[in-house]
Amino acid sequence: MISHPSDTHGTSVSRSTAWSTSLLLLAFMWLYLHPAFQDRVVPIGDTLDYQIIAVNFAQCNEFPCSNMLLPDTSYHFDTRTALDAQRVKERKLQTGPGYNFVRNPLYTLFCGAVYKACGVNVRSLYTIQFFVLILSLSLLPVAGWRVAGQRGIWAGGMAALVIFFLDKYFAAEIQTQALVLPYTIGLWWLMASRLQRKDIASIIFMAVYIGAGLLLKNFFIPVAWLISFYYLWRHQRWQSWLLPLMILVTIVPWSIYANQLTAQGADAFLLTTQGDDVLLASNNDAATDGDWHPEGPARTAYYRQPDIARLSPAMQVAGYMTMHPVQAVTMLSEKVRRGLLTRWPPVLFIVLLWTTALVAALPSGWRFMWVVVTSLIATAVIVFYGVDRSSFYTFQRQADTLLYITRLPLVMLVATAILCIRLSNRALLTMPSATWTLVVSFILLNMVFYGSPRIIGMIDFLWMFYAVMLAYRIRDLLAE
Repeated sequence: MISHPSDTHGTSVSRSTAWSTSLLLLAFMWLYLHPAFQDRVVPIGDTLDYQIIAVNFAQCNEFPCSNMLLPDTSYHFDTRTALDAQRVKERKLQTGPGYNFVRNPLYTLFCGAVYKACGVNVRSLYTIQFFVLILSLSLLPVAGWRVAGQRGIWAGGMAALVIFFLDKYFAAEIQTQALVLPYTIGLWWLMASRLQRKDIASIIFMAVYIGAGLLLKNFFIPVAWLISFYYLWRHQRWQSWLLPLMILVTIVPWSIYANQLTAQGADAFLLTTQGDDVLLASNNDAATDGDWHPEGPARTAYYRQPDIARLSPAMQVAGYMTMHPVQAVTMLSEKVRRGLLTRWPPVLFIVLLWTTALVAALPSGWRFMWVVVTSLIATAVIVFYGVDRSSFYTFQRQADTLLYITRLPLVMLVATAILCIRLSNRALLTMPSATWTLVVSFILLNMVFYGSPRIIGMIDFLWMFYAVMLAYRIRDLLAE
């Protein structure tokens, strides 16, 4: 089904088609009537910290300082509502410099660099983020060609358009998703192009890119581990050790700088101080809804035991999952449901995957279009009645309730993974190592921490890409 491009005349034509498609997509998305960007920031959640740190870096050369060192107007906060004004007022009560090591540094450095170059102009930041987003999306046909040949060009183009309409509003937010999504697309392309290469230049380039991802978001810790193990297992050469070494070289300057600024006697850390707290907050008696609950560990008797509290957070969570199997299964089920099964791109992929398996299982003479049409109609009904068109990912209550009633998300996920492997063995769906690395990493991250579209939603472009590839395969099966 999927062939790697070879050095032939057809390959040259495909490469030209891929780049032409990318340029057309870029022009369309740039000229598309996107929302007018406003020169203000709503001070909620993580955005409050990101904006303060970025402005302090640009105006005061303090980094990473999350206390308000400048007049209110310098931060361009939107305080038209009483609640937003109260948030800003509460933050002003904190005293500086107040270094913040909860956040990874790269996104706030990016925002601060834009503010240094353009002044604290939020509209300029949004415009640059929009361009970075559409540039990465426009390159999906080229990445798709690298992964799946001619068909990958059209699958990548379709995925780019779908994700553009779903996620173009990321650009108008001061949130890490504005860079995490483009970075993830670039990582997929890079791995598809260089993961099989053994030359030192490719290894170093990939290591530096992965290190930059770790400085951007902890989401990419599983990716770093999996790729390091892959190189050491697959290549088995001394050059493979360059990958983890260069990843560490990339992030160590930040680690040294940050640890020098922490209070004396504080525990050393590599990237941020947030991981352990979020891990505990995502796995406790209150987290059986799949979300994270910072108040949960204090309410969970297991974590209050003195001998348990002395263990590392990872060991505490492992012990909790072992000693509380019912809560563990409930949490994992809800995390999968919230993160994976409450958005239509992965649901569409799963429906088409099972449709492909059904059509492939039938004898050639029994393969009829009505099988495919029935599945697609069911998908269309779910999407039309289930998708909240005012949001990016979430389903409306009726679809969410339907998924909640089934209570079988883990069974569905495991069955789909087994089916995917079986189809891969039958050459009905071929996923390269680059795809498996990203999919497995983000699903693991979603299950270890809390179920959130902010995590696993970053690979929605993969679900859409392979949904189109499945549609191609269904067409082939019906033609046999």
